Amino acid sequence: MTCYRIGELAREAGVSRRTVDYYTRLGLLEPACRSEGNYRLYPAEAAERLRLIQEMKRQHYTLEEIGAVLAAARQVETGDMVRHVLELKQTLDAALNRASALQPALCRLRRAPEGQALDTWLRPLVTQGLSLAQVLLLLVGGEPPSGSYL
Repeated sequence: MTCYRIGELAREAGVSRRTVDYYTRLGLLEPACRSEGNYRLYPAEAAERLRLIQEMKRQHYTLEEIGAVLAAARQVETGDMVRHVLELKQTLDAALNRASALQPALCRLRRAPEGQALDTWLRPLVTQGLSLAQVLLLLVGGEPPSGSYL
């Protein structure tokens, strides 16, 4: 099993050593064990977890919300998780297909004069929904779609 010390993990994930230490204190990261020199050693998966945390932060999730998502993911057993992830991916794919199908109608609404008022409340809702879908896709190991829906 490949394990990283704090500095190695920070370099691998593109964050600072202080960030790794802070997330460890918050419980977002857990060292796998300690070295003979009493250094905390993190599993290789910790780098991916750090990247996920950073992506969720870019999507404006609080550290408390990120912690809740990560804790919920830990509580699900592996067999249940595989089934759940497949169901979630199917649901997300269907939602993204529906969003793609709505794109022409949304564009027509935006071009209409009365659609200008609609645009002021619709754009933030759609943007938030797409951000949530992208984070969920990252959680299940999928790739967010490229392009814009508005």
